[in-house]
Amino acid sequence: MAKYRKKPIVVDAEQFLHPATSPRGVYVGENGDAWVVTIHGVKTPVVPGDWIIMEPDGKHFYPCRPQIFAGTYELEA
Repeated sequence: MAKYRKKPIVVDAEQFLHPATSPRGVYVGENGDAWVVTIHGVKTPVVPGDWIIMEPDGKHFYPCRPQIFAGTYELEA
């Protein structure tokens, strides 16, 4: 089995902290539930603390849990 390294890519991301101040791509229902619609058309729930990452098309987003985001991404200088 061979080893592979994930290619370095730069993503646009913003942390979702509260429904009243939702980042781009986050929808909030009347009951306060929040979600994004992925590039595959799937309505995916998000919770405060999740990072919202923009797809390369600039129109779709996907959530990433804070622990995974911290272990996968670093702020570009």
